[in-house]
Parts: sequence; structure tokens; C-alpha cells
Amino acid sequence: MATNREKNLELGRRFNDLWNARDPAFWELPTPAAVIHVGKARPTVAQAMTGEAPLLEAMPDCRREILRETVDDDHFIHHWRCSGRLASDGRLVEWDGCTWARIGGGRITEIWIFGDSRDPRLE
Repeated sequence: MATNREKNLELGRRFNDLWNARDPAFWELPTPAAVIHVGKARPTVAQAMTGEAPLLEAMPDCRREILRETVDDDHFIHHWRCSGRLASDGRLVEWDGCTWARIGGGRITEIWIFGDSRDPRLE
């Protein structure tokens, strides 16, 4: 039987893989009442679903690579690098960030996403 830590590790990896695949099942991982923190903003799950549209339009091939990860019985934390090519001119853009999620009942109940795409590395 898997431990909570093993389940949380798998949930975190699934979260990342589904985001990279743009799989709508990604939005089933947080509970409908999950609290989301993106910088200083606190969008609802519904708002977060549409809030990524400008990023994905500008960089349709962007992906997050997990650089480091850790878990405990109630959380997963990822340090990641996001990279993709600008649709406008093909330049590579990269930036680092982290995701810290609280888990309850096998789903995300609260999540913090930190990334500074205002200071990207450009090719």
C-alpha cells in the first residue's frame, strides 16, 4: 500500500504532466473550492482555467520541467523551469518558479504558484 508521501509525489508529477499535455483532467486535481495563489492574485479555479490563455497563446509549446521535488504527508513542492518558443518570432524563453500544493483527500485543496516571467531568459 502506498504511503501518503508516495501518493503526493505521484499527484505532483501528474499535476505537472497534465499541465504539459494541456489535458483538461488537470483541472480535476484541485477541489472546486481550492484556494489558488498566483503571486498576489487569488483566482478561483474557473478564473485560473482562463487566466493561462495569454501565456499559452504567446508560447503554445511551453512546458514545465521539474528540477527538484519534495513531499510530506500533506504537500508536494516543485521547483520547475518553464520554457517555450514565442509564437511571434520563435525565440526561446525560460524562467524558473515553484509550485507548493496542500493535499487533502487525494486532491489539491490549496496551491501557491510562484514564477517570475517578467524576468525571463531569452535566446
